[in-house]
Amino acid sequence: MRYYGVMERLELKRELKKGYGRGAKNFSERTAKKLKSTKIYAKSLLLFNEDKIVELRSFVERRQHPRYSVELPIDLWQIPDVVQRGVVTDMSEIGLGIRSIHEIQISADLGIRVYLGRVSLSKGEFSFDSIEGTGRIIWRTAHQEQGWKGYRYGMYILKMASDSRDRLTEYIQMLQEEETSSH
Repeated sequence: MRYYGVMERLELKRELKKGYGRGAKNFSERTAKKLKSTKIYAKSLLLFNEDKIVELRSFVERRQHPRYSVELPIDLWQIPDVVQRGVVTDMSEIGLGIRSIHEIQISADLGIRVYLGRVSLSKGEFSFDSIEGTGRIIWRTAHQEQGWKGYRYGMYILKMASDSRDRLTEYIQMLQEEETSSH
């Protein structure tokens, strides 16, 4: 749909250029620059073939594990003594969406600890149930919302001990049940 909009703009620009060539006074230098940038954009769209569009669509649909929205604290580290904090915004069995004020390089392998929630112990005490493992940053974008400025990350979970993996699976099942019961 956007492709046709660009082509229509190109046609309009061709007409304007014809007018400009005959000495039209309303055709400004700024308009000429806009036309040139749109022309370059249109050429790049023409070079962007259907195969690439199909690849992009299949990338979106490629996810086999649904993600569930959460707000959970996470510790991240490359060196055990230097722990950075963030918030897990969504999770699946194989990946996490994370927000953090810390800039982390794409493809960095990190130790992770996600705090799933409180677990009651005896005599009114409690502790936080957590899962630990390692993950790799797949993508990063700058992010800003309501007075908060930082980064959003996508992380692929590389390794996780079997007990952590079991807790993650149970937690995801609980999220899935909550989602289905709310619909």
